[in-house]
Amino acid sequence: MGMQVGTEFINTAETNDDTFQPSGSPDDEAAWQATVQRMETVHRQIHEKLVALSDEAFDQPLPSIPAGQSVMSIILHDAFHTGQIVQIRKLQGSWPARRSFL
Repeated sequence: MGMQVGTEFINTAETNDDTFQPSGSPDDEAAWQATVQRMETVHRQIHEKLVALSDEAFDQPLPSIPAGQSVMSIILHDAFHTGQIVQIRKLQGSWPARRSFL
């Protein structure tokens, strides 16, 4: 996935199943880690694109909205789904009570 300033990605998915692949059972730690790794890779790619932009570029319109607004939409989207993932994993019993982020 690459974020290109000046290009709006057109949603070509016909169903939610076209954009989402389950990552395995709640006990499948390897699948979970692969999903986390994919998310971190995508976030790194987005970060690399963002640090290369000038402040003025954030105000430049993509075909429909300013680039900065697109960035905020990505952040809100990820935050929303992160909360969903944590809640579901807690309900499954697959979210540790104590976590280390170091």
